[in-house]
Amino acid sequence: MSRVAARIATDRIDRNLADYWADQMTESAVKDPKSLILVIADMARSNPPLVSSFIAEITRRLQGQGPALSLPLTWLEQRLFECGQTIQQMALEENQQQAADQVSMSNSIGSLRFLGAMDWREFVETMSAVDQTLRQDPGGVYGTMDFSTRDRYRHVVEKMARHSRFSESEVARKAIQLTREGAAKKGGDDLSAHVGFYLIDKGLVQLAKTYFTSCQSRFFFPIKTL
Repeated sequence: MSRVAARIATDRIDRNLADYWADQMTESAVKDPKSLILVIADMARSNPPLVSSFIAEITRRLQGQGPALSLPLTWLEQRLFECGQTIQQMALEENQQQAADQVSMSNSIGSLRFLGAMDWREFVETMSAVDQTLRQDPGGVYGTMDFSTRDRYRHVVEKMARHSRFSESEVARKAIQLTREGAAKKGGDDLSAHVGFYLIDKGLVQLAKTYFTSCQSRFFFPIKTL
């Protein structure tokens, strides 16, 4: 989108320049036709950009405005001929470019609206392997929690993985494994049957010891009760 916007801005500058010379020539043709050739010479000396936006705009302004104003168009036609181009080709190119830019901008705006309407929290969780693993919590409690609580759990997993040689997914799977073991031993209503017990409660030390010494566990993961 920024690339298209930059090109549109540049084209606008070229069209403004074309409007400037068209105004000068139109005024000269009306007030002092003999001086028109001098204005054309001034434009030639200024070395205007022979790009589609400039050519299309000055042609639009001068074409069909009388024999006198056909002189600058003849000069432009000769300059373009030296480059293997014609006014008609340049005008067609400009129309096609404007149409393409309009489509690009429309698509970009549509994409921005879609992104603005998207629930990014839901998107992040959908793409998170850790989140999908923690949702296997035997009691199904994790999935019913609010986003901030689930995010807190995921950050604990992230922190533990960052300070170990294990991946986040491996840490999350171990937490779920301990949760299932807790449910099997003490029943589904016990705290140890909820994954949060091993991420933000007393079971955190038990999970951390899987990857660290007890000293490292206390340093990296101070116990926080629910």
